Amino acid sequence: MFIHPGTSLGLGYIVRGRGCIVRSRGYIVRGRGCIVRSRGYIVRGRGYIVRGRGYIVRGRGYIVRGRGYIVRGRGYIVRGRGYIVRGRGYIVRGRGYIVRGRGYIVRGRGYIVRGRGYIVRGRGYIVRGRGYIVRGRGYMVREPGFRGALCRASQGFQYLYDNSARTNWFIRESPACSS
Repeated sequence: MFIHPGTSLGLGYIVRGRGCIVRSRGYIVRGRGCIVRSRGYIVRGRGYIVRGRGYIVRGRGYIVRGRGYIVRGRGYIVRGRGYIVRGRGYIVRGRGYIVRGRGYIVRGRGYIVRGRGYIVRGRGYIVRGRGYIVRGRGYMVREPGFRGALCRASQGFQYLYDNSARTNWFIRESPACSS
């Protein structure tokens, strides 16, 4: 069944098949097209799925619910006011951002990054792996060739404090601490 997109049913438009289906004040499209309901948009298949005031997309597209965005599969997942991304994407929750997998992880007001990325916690930054490590208001950076006056042994890492830059911390993987 196909209804011309210009055909109006009620306050919105209804189209089926390769076209669009629109209900109420929103739009509804199925198949290769778009599906939109209420004030939002709904798309299925290769298209987009949107419900309510937010957007919902499934499959290779995006999924968004409520005021936030929800994306699954190869896309992104976002919920509530924050963003949630899973798989190869990002994960963000609440007002902060949470990213897992090959991406980033951020919680609360700070940032948390794991894997090949960065790790940041609280108001400061914490970076692990191939990146940097920063805590509090200062910074912790992995520098194999750096030599500092102060050092802290923690989990097999050297945290070297640079006297020239008192706000910066440098990290080394050496088990021993040398001044």
